[in-house]
Amino acid sequence: MKRILHEKALHASTTHRFDFVNAYVGDLGKVIDMDVIRAAKISVGVDPLGGAGVHYWGPIAGHYKLDLTVVNQAVDPTFRFMTVDWDGQIRMDPSSPYAMQRLIGLKDQYTTAFGCDTDHDRHGSSHARRGCFLPMLILRWPSTISSKTGRSGQEPQQLVKLW
Repeated sequence: MKRILHEKALHASTTHRFDFVNAYVGDLGKVIDMDVIRAAKISVGVDPLGGAGVHYWGPIAGHYKLDLTVVNQAVDPTFRFMTVDWDGQIRMDPSSPYAMQRLIGLKDQYTTAFGCDTDHDRHGSSHARRGCFLPMLILRWPSTISSKTGRSGQEPQQLVKLW
């Protein structure tokens, strides 16, 4: 592959701008029934833990009119905003109740609150009545919403159209 200067690449005929944020946000409605989430009237606190999704959550909330608050918009490569894990190390592990202490502290302010690691492939969640969820329990969230909205007979697959 031939290397070229950044400025030259920006002006090349093969270079096109693409809005990844709005494309992603718009496509979420194709795989998640946002009407059900909105109808549940739950409040959600999200901590992107300084990672890749920090600028996605606001547009998601706005586009789908969700009661969703981004509780931490800090992007800091030192991760000073993190609470330390069990061994005193800073770890972006949303499944660790030690690392998620700040998020767990928000459990009474939101129906549910969750954090994502920096590349957004792992999640941790806290709930007002239950505290910190184990990592895989966040996948049960759609069925929780289902029962809250009176659709308790629905399978989660009906709420999350593509699992």
